[in-house]
Amino acid sequence: TNGELADTKWLALWNKGSAHLKNVYTNNASAMYLSYWSGNNGSKITIRKDDAKGEILSQFTIDKTNGRVIKKVPFKKTNGKIDLYIEAQNNAIAPETATSFMVWAAFLEDLPGMGKPGYIAMENTFLKVLNTKVPEFPIVVENPEHMQRTTQMFERGNWQLKSDTVEVKTPAVLNAWEVAWPKNRLGLAQWITSDQNPLTARTLVNRVWHQLFGRGIVATIEDMGTQSDPPSHPALLDWLALRLMNEHAWSMKALIKDIVMSGTYRQSSATDAATYQIDPENQWYARGPRQRLGAEQIRDQALAVSGLLSDKMYGPGVMPPQPEKVWQSVYSGEQWVESKGEDKFRRAVYTYLKRTSPYPSFITFDAGSREVCTIRRTVTNTPLQALVTLNDPVYLEAAYHLALKMQALDIDRGIAFGYEKATFKKIAPEKLEILRRLYENSLSEFQSNEATNKAFPNFGKDKSPHLAALTVVANAIMNLDEFLSKA
Repeated sequence: TNGELADTKWLALWNKGSAHLKNVYTNNASAMYLSYWSGNNGSKITIRKDDAKGEILSQFTIDKTNGRVIKKVPFKKTNGKIDLYIEAQNNAIAPETATSFMVWAAFLEDLPGMGKPGYIAMENTFLKVLNTKVPEFPIVVENPEHMQRTTQMFERGNWQLKSDTVEVKTPAVLNAWEVAWPKNRLGLAQWITSDQNPLTARTLVNRVWHQLFGRGIVATIEDMGTQSDPPSHPALLDWLALRLMNEHAWSMKALIKDIVMSGTYRQSSATDAATYQIDPENQWYARGPRQRLGAEQIRDQALAVSGLLSDKMYGPGVMPPQPEKVWQSVYSGEQWVESKGEDKFRRAVYTYLKRTSPYPSFITFDAGSREVCTIRRTVTNTPLQALVTLNDPVYLEAAYHLALKMQALDIDRGIAFGYEKATFKKIAPEKLEILRRLYENSLSEFQSNEATNKAFPNFGKDKSPHLAALTVVANAIMNLDEFLSKA
């Protein structure tokens, strides 16, 4: 009454306003922590039990605040769930002005050591920490049992006709739920990874195998059931799944080590016509795997080779360079603000994703738009992909910084260094000759055409034709199939 749920989130009460909160678990607490803000002084808040005539559980005054604050107020201990009736009164304010905006209330147990020396100081420190302004980052938290609602089935889908109450359980046709498991997300995780549910380990092994070989032991990695393709090597799949659950205790690192140290993975991807005719899809692993890196891996590898990749972890998404006007938010006014410093070079997993406008170079290399869950990406080879790695600012800047390392040596040794840095192998004489010719042609162009030299992207103070030509060579190295593919 005389109040509202402001912005669908905050309880706003005007003078002589009231609100009724049902089934509140007060945790038998002697105090309530209230998060609120107010633009007025002297607002009296009264909290009663059940209704307007109920027992007073708490009474306190709210004054004007500078932003949101958390306040501790005394509260009469009560057991179980009760209804709370909240009243607000401030005759000094205008009728249309809210006394306060309440964000949340928490009933916490008393801190340990009540009544002992130093308790008040500890309590004040706790309240000070609660009121510390820190960057907010939303985290999904499971409601405690006393806050979970009763869920009922609807008769013929009619939400007004409720029938049986639904309990927290798994389908009876699947493996049993042990009594010791809690009926929450932790219990669900224990059920999923139970020894009685080997499908989890098989699916995980199959997806890791697919990442490393480009093809799963079961080709349809998104479907491992009676309707899926049969496994090409069922005994291998079971053996790896058992090792993952038992010897490796679900260690992904140990599983990957098992696979990449095997003779199957370490064999050469080169083949001959006869072998290829027998196993064209490499279903029987007649040769080693050969596949193009994923969208995120290609970008991260270019940054890593050039020495730009940041090892900074955690935090919100970042906005690396992308073409202008990709974000055309007519109504919201949102803009792609390019990140500065090392945030510009963070791993691809930290790149800010907007489903209506995904990061362009990722989409070009077959990454999903995040509109639907994509288990298996469709791998394509298009001219647009070469245009990205040749012209995208991210890849040009990576090439520039690799060229900076190359220019400390003479031309041949510098090119050989850049090639080995990118591919982890010595350069063949014929490739060195081709790249040297590319350098000489580029140098001649930059020296003879000042406009070309000025137009070439520059990421530092040095705009010499020599460094620009080396950048072209480094960019070419980063566009080689052996750099973009894993073989």
